[in-house]
Amino acid sequence: MKRSLNRVLLGTVAAGCATLLLAVGSWSMDHRVAAPDPQQATAYMSAHLSLDESQEASIEELLRNAMSESAEDRARIGSLRDALREQRGAFDEQQARAFAEEIGEIMARMVYRRASTQAEIYELLDADQRAAMDSLGELRAQQRQRPRSRF
Repeated sequence: MKRSLNRVLLGTVAAGCATLLLAVGSWSMDHRVAAPDPQQATAYMSAHLSLDESQEASIEELLRNAMSESAEDRARIGSLRDALREQRGAFDEQQARAFAEEIGEIMARMVYRRASTQAEIYELLDADQRAAMDSLGELRAQQRQRPRSRF
């Protein structure tokens, strides 16, 4: 009994150490994701929503405009995250809070921009295409609910 308890405890400690090591490693990694390509996004939508050429052109332009408007915000978030990462050795609570608040403001602006762009795209679609887009959105929401392996 004592032997099996020791094995369980040892296994738990080993698993905890492994998790901690992986977490520390992931904190030091660059988590920036490349911005989506408007042409690729439009092709995906066209394949699933049967867009006509006029819709494709309008949607691609909307996506390009939104992406160019977001480019400066994405770059600023990256530099703020770098600055936060650099504080690991000498943490300044006030400065870190200011960085985090600025990231929040930028993210709010980007979320609004995305919602606005999606609404503009939705207006370009007919009823059947809207239903298909809603179905794609539901599928995406389901995919986000599934746990994904990070390693």
